[in-house]
Amino acid sequence: MCRTGQIFQVNDITQNDRYTALSELPQTRTELVLPLCIGSDVIGVLAIHSDRPAHFDQEDQKVLQILANQIAMAIRYVKICS
Repeated sequence: MCRTGQIFQVNDITQNDRYTALSELPQTRTELVLPLCIGSDVIGVLAIHSDRPAHFDQEDQKVLQILANQIAMAIRYVKICS
């Protein structure tokens, strides 16, 4: 995901062998990872967790990607100003 700039979602981490649960967030069932992009460059990710399986739908992804884009622009602005 980080390399491609694509949204990545695990609908139920207990059913995904490739997912490593975080001890700091033991109730996590769903994780949504959104790219923070400036142009075509991925500068980071925003990871959103839920304690419910398959919690995030397409509308959630759309709204949260807008938030991720705003965060990326804020990071860019801070870098320009410093």
